[in-house]
Amino acid sequence: MNNIDGKEDGYWTVEEIRHYIIDELKNRFPNSIIMRELSSIDIMILKEDGCIPVEIQKTYAIGNRTSISSFEDRTRRQIERNINIYDICWLFLDNNFLEHLMHTSSRTVSFDMRWLYKYYREGKVNIFSITRDGIIKELKDEDLNILTKFTINDLSKNKSSIVYNVLKWKGFTTEEINEIYSNFERYNMHSIKKWLHAKGRTQREREFGTVYSAFDNLYGIESILNCSAPDNNSLRFYMSSCRTIGLFSSDYYDKYKSTIFTDELDIAKYFDGYENNKELWEYIREYPVDNRTLNMIVKGKYPNYLKDRNMQKNIDDCWN
Repeated sequence: MNNIDGKEDGYWTVEEIRHYIIDELKNRFPNSIIMRELSSIDIMILKEDGCIPVEIQKTYAIGNRTSISSFEDRTRRQIERNINIYDICWLFLDNNFLEHLMHTSSRTVSFDMRWLYKYYREGKVNIFSITRDGIIKELKDEDLNILTKFTINDLSKNKSSIVYNVLKWKGFTTEEINEIYSNFERYNMHSIKKWLHAKGRTQREREFGTVYSAFDNLYGIESILNCSAPDNNSLRFYMSSCRTIGLFSSDYYDKYKSTIFTDELDIAKYFDGYENNKELWEYIREYPVDNRTLNMIVKGKYPNYLKDRNMQKNIDDCWN
């Protein structure tokens, strides 16, 4: 389960903290033998009356983002294997990862760790946090309640419906998609997304690449509709994805580059952000909004937009 390559700011690598964990286990089980990397298990506590498998799970980052789904995938696979064989497992994780979860909205990630909390409550998993300088804490119920807020949300369940509608709208068929993948496989490249955006692609391959990227940005689109979008370079990619899947249309209205909410495929209903701000988006469906103003709205910096617009409309009506 360990991965000692690379070092992200704020998170430790297994190589840095393994010796602290071994010292902790020796103190807890002085008559045992602590064995490293036995049967693909990070550490095994060997005792006269049995053994305890111990996993050390580092936190993965993609760019400057914590990859919560990578953490879940790697953790679950090994822990469930250990429980099936040994009926118990101990887990050490980065204390900063728990801090990250505390400040992460359950609506913005596809992530489900209720299974880990369930194993903890059943007494099958002991969970510890550890800092880079070796401070270890055994986590209790009050520390782990945070795991119960993360479940697979409706957007994850509805992704297939969104993908189907967009692909049909763009005219992609099974045969054409298979042909695109066949062309990709001839190049012996690892990432189809990079290949689709590389030089030399056909117009349809580039279009498929744009759609493919939009599907990866569904949670970014959710943040746009929820008016909680990040104030960084990701915003323009999320806005572009909104246009790709038919939610927005941009053009010059009254001499200003503006955007109108279109929802051409009737898929906005799959996003909680739309339901949370339905009055706003239906207003923008009828009245285009200047792009600079829209950027403020989707970043949550103009919460009174509708109120201000209605007030202006009342003033205009008085003059007419």
